[in-house]
Parts: sequence; C-alpha cells; structure tokens
Amino acid sequence: MNCENCDMAQATIHITRIVGGKKRKSHLCKECAAEKALPKAQINLPALLQALLGQNDMAQVDCPCCGIGFMEFRSNGRLGCPHDYEAFRKALTPLIQRLHVKINHKGKRPSRPPLESTKAHLLLTLRRSLAVAVSSEQYEEAARLKREIQQLVQETVSHES
Repeated sequence: MNCENCDMAQATIHITRIVGGKKRKSHLCKECAAEKALPKAQINLPALLQALLGQNDMAQVDCPCCGIGFMEFRSNGRLGCPHDYEAFRKALTPLIQRLHVKINHKGKRPSRPPLESTKAHLLLTLRRSLAVAVSSEQYEEAARLKREIQQLVQETVSHES
C-alpha cells in the first residue's frame, strides 16, 4: 500500500482516528508522517517509574510465547496470548480477585444434571451394551438389557405425560 500523501513510498505508518464519531484511517510513509508531526505514543509514567525503581518485580517478566512484557500489559491493558495468564500469574491473581471476587471459574453448568439427561445417558449406555451382548452371542444378557431398556422408555414416556 502506498502513502496517501505522496503516493510514492510504501506506507509504513497506519493511523486510526475517531473524529466526530466516525473512524478515519491514514496510511503514510515515514517521511510524510514526520512532516505532519504526528503525536508520539503516550508513555505510562507510573509503570515506567516502578520499573526503573525496581519496585515491581514483574517488570522484567516476558511471556515466553508471544513476547509481551508485563509492563506492556500494564500500559495498554491487554494480554497478548492465553499463555500470559501463566506468565503473569503472580500479578494477575490479585487483579482478577479484586475485579471478580473469585479466582476459579465455575462455568455455567448446573450443580446436578437434569433428570432427563441422566436417563438419556443411561439409555444410550444400555443400548450400546445390548449391541455388544448380541454381537458376542450372549442372548440371556441381551434379553435382560432389552427388558431394562423397555422399562426405562416406558418410565420416560409416562413421566413426560
């Protein structure tokens, strides 16, 4: 992609601005961007001071997978990959606890499964066992399993109506 300003050099600087609620993108080469005197990236001064004074022992930690440093996370507030949770565990644990109260994610499953799903699982297991019994010519076992399946189906039908 060529520079929007001079249309000769390769655009290496990409700027996104929100003006009046609308997103505007600019693609400029290095020379045109220098001429326009674009603002430099903002520096997180408190994080930088902590790193320089050695108050934050996490300041030197980097993720082994994506390479993002902890101070970079502190400045932009975004992690680089799922492995960052392990790399920055020491600092993230109190932060997550402060935000979400609990550290362990329980998920959205009910504490006990509904009655229908346990019966459906039992029915599936019985049907598989029946197929195995028939294929191995254990006809007495197959007859017992078939009666059990029929009884379970009748219970399910009578329970639903």
